[in-house]
Amino acid sequence: QDIQDLQNQVSALDTIQIRRGVLTGIGSGDSTRPITFDTNMPDNDYSVSLTAILPSSPITAASPNIFLLNGTKAINGFTVAIENNGTSPATTITSLEWIAIYSE
Repeated sequence: QDIQDLQNQVSALDTIQIRRGVLTGIGSGDSTRPITFDTNMPDNDYSVSLTAILPSSPITAASPNIFLLNGTKAINGFTVAIENNGTSPATTITSLEWIAIYSE
C-alpha cells in the first residue's frame, strides 16, 4: 500500500505545470505589457503571482501598482497592467517577476 501511495503522489506531480519569468524595460506612467509563455498551458485555468522589483531605497512618492488585467489569461500567456510607475529611480518599478501555476 505504501508503494501505491507514493506512486499516486508522483503521478499527481505530472498534473502541475509552472511557467515563470521576468518582465523588464518597464516605462514610467501607466502601461499594459503582455507576458507570453514559451510553452502553452493546457487551458487558462491557472494562478498568477506578480512581484514588483523596486529600487533599493524606499519609494518616496505615490506607490506604483501592478495587476493581472481581467479577462486576459489565455493558454499562451496573460497581460499585466502597471499604473502610477514613477519617473525617477526612487519611484519606479524596474522589473516584474511573474509565475503561473497550473494544476488539474
